[in-house]
Amino acid sequence: MSEIVLVGVILILCGLLGYKEYLGKKERDKFVNALLAKNATELRDLELVEKVAPIKPMDTTGNSDYIPESELDDETLLKMTKEGNG
Repeated sequence: MSEIVLVGVILILCGLLGYKEYLGKKERDKFVNALLAKNATELRDLELVEKVAPIKPMDTTGNSDYIPESELDDETLLKMTKEGNG
């Protein structure tokens, strides 16, 4: 019984240490942004950039319906654009 309580206390302490490290990293990031920024607007922009996920480019190597216009012959291009004219 006492072993279970000790294991629980150890797990709680490990969780608190991890949370402390997380908060420390967060504060260091804010401090670095404050050092890099020249004014309050730049600081706000730097903090906003960290919150936004980066945009991933589209994968053009896979199977897609996109066909460049330069690769189409005249008949196929006319047939594909006929829907827009009518």
